[in-house]
Amino acid sequence: MRACHPGPTLAVTGLGLLLAAGTGYAAGGAAVVALAVLTGQLSIGWSNDVLDAPVDGAAGRSGKPLVGSIRARRLLWRLAVLAAFATVPLSWLAAGWAGGTFHIAAVGAGWLYNARLSRTVVSWLPYALAFGLLPVFIYRGSPEPTWPPLWLVIAFMSLAVTAHLANALRDLDSDRAVGVGGVVARLGERATRVAAGVCAAAAGVAIGVGAVAQGSTLILILAGVIVVALFAVTALVGRTWYFRSLLVVAGAAGALLLLLAP
Repeated sequence: MRACHPGPTLAVTGLGLLLAAGTGYAAGGAAVVALAVLTGQLSIGWSNDVLDAPVDGAAGRSGKPLVGSIRARRLLWRLAVLAAFATVPLSWLAAGWAGGTFHIAAVGAGWLYNARLSRTVVSWLPYALAFGLLPVFIYRGSPEPTWPPLWLVIAFMSLAVTAHLANALRDLDSDRAVGVGGVVARLGERATRVAAGVCAAAAGVAIGVGAVAQGSTLILILAGVIVVALFAVTALVGRTWYFRSLLVVAGAAGALLLLLAP
């Protein structure tokens, strides 16, 4: 359970469920969407911990559940593959061939991150692709298939990259010590904070555009508050609390997305 990254897994699954309910899915259809997203997230989370276990051990991250246990790695690898295979029919069942394929591609981006791109300068790209494709998957599979608005896709992508940058910042020192790490290891702390703040602000601006398009003055004001809060977190909060603080503000942005998306 710990190796599946339960917080992000449940958050993304819940987001998929609520977005499906808001775009016209019946209860059963929304449940299948949630199940497809859940299996996809489980496969990504488990494979991430299995593939990162040697690096985690070298970096002294004893809190990681698979460090020091070859038997656990073998078990989780089997479960990751099974979850990935289950994601394919569930995605097609939830959103048809076209819509479901977008979700399969999103999960594929997560696996590509785990297998290779997490240690490169484009470590942010799979996050952007995977979360940008999530609303496409749900909208294309809705009872009246359509394309999600561009502002919604940009907001999803921006929040995902923000989360990646903030999360990777926590392991900056240990990643550099063992000679690995993605874009954050190249940028350093100050540049990473600026990049995360810009990406998060882009999400707030995208939400503001959606609020203007739907004539919601209240959400436009709240989006402005989120942008200011994000820059305050970027400038003032120390590394220990930076990720958690950013998650709180990003969660508020996600709530606004759910209010606007339908």
